[in-house]
Amino acid sequence: MQAIYSFQNNIKKIGWLNVWWQNIDRVTLGLVATLMTIGLILSFGSSPAAAARLDYDNPFFFVYRQAFFVVVSFSILLSISFLSIDNVRRFSLLLYVVSIVLLLTILGIGHTAKGAQRWLRFGGFSLQPSEIIKPAAIILVSWVLTRRVYDKGFHAEFVGLAIVAFPIMIFLMQPDVGQTILLSISYLAIFWVAGISGKWLFGLFGTGIIGLILLFLFKPHFVDRIDKFINPENNDNYQVDRGLDAIASGEIFGRGAGEGIIKHILPDVHTDFIFSLAVEEWGMIGAFFLMSLFAVLIIRGIHVASKISDPFAQTSGIGLYLLFGFQVAINLAVNLNLIPAKGMTLPFISYGGSSLIGSAITLGLALAITRKRPYEAVLGK
Repeated sequence: MQAIYSFQNNIKKIGWLNVWWQNIDRVTLGLVATLMTIGLILSFGSSPAAAARLDYDNPFFFVYRQAFFVVVSFSILLSISFLSIDNVRRFSLLLYVVSIVLLLTILGIGHTAKGAQRWLRFGGFSLQPSEIIKPAAIILVSWVLTRRVYDKGFHAEFVGLAIVAFPIMIFLMQPDVGQTILLSISYLAIFWVAGISGKWLFGLFGTGIIGLILLFLFKPHFVDRIDKFINPENNDNYQVDRGLDAIASGEIFGRGAGEGIIKHILPDVHTDFIFSLAVEEWGMIGAFFLMSLFAVLIIRGIHVASKISDPFAQTSGIGLYLLFGFQVAINLAVNLNLIPAKGMTLPFISYGGSSLIGSAITLGLALAITRKRPYEAVLGK
């Protein structure tokens, strides 16, 4: 407690920092820091197994890299949380344009893995632009949809649709069905939050159904994933099966930190299936605690955003927390074999620089938007 009081007293000595500290959502900030710490702790359990499987000499290779990414991503989150409402929009527009350029570049020179071309390689680091364009698209769509409040003649629905449709088309060319579904669901949610008419919602829902039919017809990779899920006895579901084995072996109290066994034969234990490792080593009690942290973060964030009077801030804040929540739900559902595998990480927990940075940008923007502004006229900005 003495350390906290000392930290607060030091902040008060810096005027602008004190204003930020007094008005930022400190509960959300603390939850994010807690989740990042848990992800780093879990990397100590997953790194030796993953490093041995990939023939790395250093068993803590992924721990060191995860620690680096945690520092970078948390710094990004803090920096973004200082932005004003206007600068949130400007930053998101810039991020969207840069991400589109990177996504188009990937189609030409991107790194291919597991049948998908989704990454740009920079030395030992791989960047997945789809992780960072999602929050930018949410902000921009919320911006154009809420412009109807001030300009009744503005065709916000068509502009919003174009903002999301362009990256989705690139996602499907990679292909990346998981990110396509995640962004589409989030987009529909924003339309609903913004109060767009029911005919538009039904039209978009119908378009989504048509899109799924086209995926079945023209994307064998998507069909294969569905077939493996529906007919597991006739397909190789090694990774999903081992993930379920890890969850089952954890029982109530788990095997103990670092004592997991299934992780040695689970290929993506440090990324997509990190939750399975958490259950094996920490048991159902640990899993419930982890899910509770996510639930509190998401529900509280939506509640805080819903209280904002500015239509843009309210819609975009809710949209960002829903985007974050949908990704959490998809990853957990895959680990529990409730839906087909999507290749999607668990925010702040799974190993991966792009995932951590993308999640940090998402919640950094959410913190900036929901920050109290007692001295700012937010309405109309």
